[in-house]
Amino acid sequence: MKRETLGMQIARHFRTGILMITLLMVLVPVGAFAGNGQEFNGGSFMELGIFGAMVAGFVATKDFNMGGKTVKVGQLGIDKGWYKEVDGQRGAIVAMEEMYAKEVGEASPYLGLSHAEIYLKKKQLRAAGQEVPLTAFEKQLLFAGINIRGSHADQVEKFFQSSANSVLFPAFVSDKILVGQLMNAPLTELIHTRTTINAKSYDKLTMTETEEQRQTKQKVDGVALREFTIGVGNRSVKVKTYGGLIKSSYEAMRYAKIPILGRFLERVGAQIQIDKMNELVLTLKNGDGNSNAITSGRTYTQAAAGAIALIDVIKWATFAESPYKIDKFVSLKAHLQEWYAALAAMNNPRDQFDFVGIALPKGYEWPKSDSGMDASTNAFFGVDSRYAVEEVNNGPVLVESDKLIDKQLERSAVSESSGFAIDENAVFRFTAQ
Repeated sequence: MKRETLGMQIARHFRTGILMITLLMVLVPVGAFAGNGQEFNGGSFMELGIFGAMVAGFVATKDFNMGGKTVKVGQLGIDKGWYKEVDGQRGAIVAMEEMYAKEVGEASPYLGLSHAEIYLKKKQLRAAGQEVPLTAFEKQLLFAGINIRGSHADQVEKFFQSSANSVLFPAFVSDKILVGQLMNAPLTELIHTRTTINAKSYDKLTMTETEEQRQTKQKVDGVALREFTIGVGNRSVKVKTYGGLIKSSYEAMRYAKIPILGRFLERVGAQIQIDKMNELVLTLKNGDGNSNAITSGRTYTQAAAGAIALIDVIKWATFAESPYKIDKFVSLKAHLQEWYAALAAMNNPRDQFDFVGIALPKGYEWPKSDSGMDASTNAFFGVDSRYAVEEVNNGPVLVESDKLIDKQLERSAVSESSGFAIDENAVFRFTAQ
């Protein structure tokens, strides 16, 4: 990475000076008009000059050489108070994307995405061998000269060498916690939608249906069209809070490499995700609090005692009634091993099943018996991931930004409030004999 040359710095300051002069030329007559025709004096000129400098600061840029290509990066005018506006809503990482597009005028492929979706978008681009553009947050780190990756990464103290650097620290913490969440637990694979609310409970949409009620054809002329009633009833879902305190000090952490701190923060995120996943499995088993626990009608019982057989694989894969299909399931390790053992005698089970129109569901190991997984009976919990689970939350992970900026990790709380609403028609159970 190549920093600005002296010539680049002079050119940038020249552009900034031209911008300030232009702003003053526009604002002087506006100021005179706002003063009801009063004479424009030196005090007014000074005030406008300060305002012009503030505006110019929002568009300060630096040029960087990245892979032989010059990249222009703009600096955002964020401070400690800015976090209070965005924390608990869309989050700092998302807000930076919106702010960068507005203040710098640069389009971004991440604009309009949630924090998790930004991470997954980058992962998708990387897997496809495509260029992965910098996020607005990464551009701010670049502008500040903070390197958070690789063997030449900076020490944690680099975040606190200036006020402009320290305001980036809360975003770094929340970003690493989110990475830890997405790298652990199959939670994201089982959810079709995330809904953000500003309350402790959520009235979910429901549609009562049976196979007969789903039919739309008219058997008799003149009969009224079938009614599909979608509404909100007395079926609410409560959110629970997951989180804890990160306790450390600047003196203890200042010489640590930033990626090392990042690994510990990812572990915090991983634990939040593990605890949420436990809650999801319990919800699949017991329902979301609205008398919608799994029934015998949505439970497949193993054909014979002992290990899972190939016939169980076939019947489980085809168990759900149309339009539903079981495409994903979670299981204890021992049962998942039996599942794969039943397929071991086949050369290419997925292709062979696909040939006759049977889509094998994807299994995920979940080793936590305290989550509702029973080693003897509740072998699998399966879902149609298109319909089964809606995650309800109060926004992204909330961090105490002011403490992170002022006290550098000393007893700073991180938390997330989340709950799960399920469509019981799309949840199924495999029971062992």
